[in-house]
Amino acid sequence: MNTTDPRAYHNRGLIYQSQGRYRFSIDDFSTAIGLNNKAPEPYNARGISYLAVNDSANALDDFTTAVARDENFAQAWANQGLVYEQRGNLNKARASYNRALGKQSGNATAREGLRRINSGRTIQQQSAFQ
Repeated sequence: MNTTDPRAYHNRGLIYQSQGRYRFSIDDFSTAIGLNNKAPEPYNARGISYLAVNDSANALDDFTTAVARDENFAQAWANQGLVYEQRGNLNKARASYNRALGKQSGNATAREGLRRINSGRTIQQQSAFQ
């Protein structure tokens, strides 16, 4: 209650997110960012919630900010690739997925994304982000 610790808002945002309460999670991640805009994790988490509510523009902004804050954040690179893939920008998607794999060779999101792109069945043709 009445905390100024951004981790408290980030963690509560993760709980809301896991419950499918994305608007509440977005609010909490935004508060966490307002309290500490240098940490990349709340940007990545908020981007995931934006994707869940079909707001790819804000999701892309958040994933891009997350990797700007920490260029080694593999999951944010992979998530950025998901948005580019969804938008049909396969060259940028491939580049983001490869950046993710360069940082974390076992990143499942990036591996699956590249598999989809290489097989010609991109996320646009599937009901992804469920």
